[in-house]
Amino acid sequence: MPEPGTDGTSGVAGIEPGWKSLLDAAALPAFLTDARRDGEPVVYANSAFLALSRRAEDEVCGRPIASLWPGAVPGEGGSAAEFLAQAGDGSSFWASLTLAPV
Repeated sequence: MPEPGTDGTSGVAGIEPGWKSLLDAAALPAFLTDARRDGEPVVYANSAFLALSRRAEDEVCGRPIASLWPGAVPGEGGSAAEFLAQAGDGSSFWASLTLAPV
């Protein structure tokens, strides 16, 4: 099986269909990253996340979350962070990011 996001698609390769279905059905903005790859790039973002961030899938997938929102990733030993995020259209919103392994 190829590494997630390395097959030239939108980053969904390698994600079990159950996870994608679960995230697609969620009203809560969510994304998956690949912790095995340098920078932990986003490999999938649900439509709620794309709507909140006002970004297209190709602007999010394949990029580390820290490149979208510097300072968004919790510091060492932390699993959550709150920060002022900039949306794709230039507007801003307060965001809370919680990291959890799946």
